[in-house]
Amino acid sequence: MFQKFLAAFPKGSESIAVSDPDLLARNLADQTQGPVPEDLVAFWRHVGQGYFAEGEIFFFGESGRYRDSILDWNARDFWSEIYPVPRSRAP
Repeated sequence: MFQKFLAAFPKGSESIAVSDPDLLARNLADQTQGPVPEDLVAFWRHVGQGYFAEGEIFFFGESGRYRDSILDWNARDFWSEIYPVPRSRAP
């Protein structure tokens, strides 16, 4: 399903599986009060999270060795100064 992505951006040594992609998606949907794209859930399910292409790309997921979880990252207080809260549906 993600063969072309992985061919272009191979998994790094810190890429790991997401233990429960559906739970992570439900928690993220609760946090943002919006839907989580099915493609993202499928990516977590089939590929995982972490660094790809020697650190060029990082996909958030659960808490990892080097990065916060997507839930922790989205909860950072500086986001409200940059972007509207997702649940507000503001432009």
